[in-house]
Amino acid sequence: MKFSKNNTKLKKTIKLIKKLGLDLPTRYLVWGLPAFKAQGITMCPGAGACSGPCFARSGHYLFNRRKENEWDNYITTQDPRFLSMMNNELRELKPTIIRVHDSGDFYSERYFMQWILIADCNPNHTFYAYTKSWNETRYWRFLHENYQLPPNFELVYSYGGKHDDKLTAYNQNNPRPLPVSKIFKTEETLTAAGYIHSPTDIEAIRGLSKIGLVYHNNKHSRNFKWNEDGSLYNKTAA
Repeated sequence: MKFSKNNTKLKKTIKLIKKLGLDLPTRYLVWGLPAFKAQGITMCPGAGACSGPCFARSGHYLFNRRKENEWDNYITTQDPRFLSMMNNELRELKPTIIRVHDSGDFYSERYFMQWILIADCNPNHTFYAYTKSWNETRYWRFLHENYQLPPNFELVYSYGGKHDDKLTAYNQNNPRPLPVSKIFKTEETLTAAGYIHSPTDIEAIRGLSKIGLVYHNNKHSRNFKWNEDGSLYNKTAA
């Protein structure tokens, strides 16, 4: 199991938790898989416009050791013992915030279901993830509609993928919308669109409804398609 602690946003998150005295763990770990595609295998089946500005395809994510660790993690998820191996690893830890995928995504329904079970088996830990894997996470929406979501796992659906239209339609037709996130050019455009600025991951961990993320690599922003409201291109406005 090759977890990472190299996550600036989560470091800020832990500092804020301590400062505000929030009822959340003050330790964190990050589980990552290869971003987008690796060795011919699709790791992010719902990726769309996000694949260009994806932060997990730049910087330290390009280091050989990082890529090797992510690939080793993927191989581990293919092991029939993955569920028990992960449970054994987490059982030894003090309460911890676990971000599932700072790179990669739920590449299959079976893999997603394993994380549901892992969260259920480890109630002392707090799990959260951003995802564009609409089809692979269908069971989550069943749990959501039946008020059976796990108390220690939050899932935030991100715009900028292949299934934006389905996400928008779902939230428009349900009294309890799914938490969503969207990337914007600036904090000003984010606020104008009705999203909550999220410089830390507190908002995702708590499952808030409309989370706005500012794209910081502005020198490359001209290379991507943006909506009129300043958000990263997506099929439907929401």
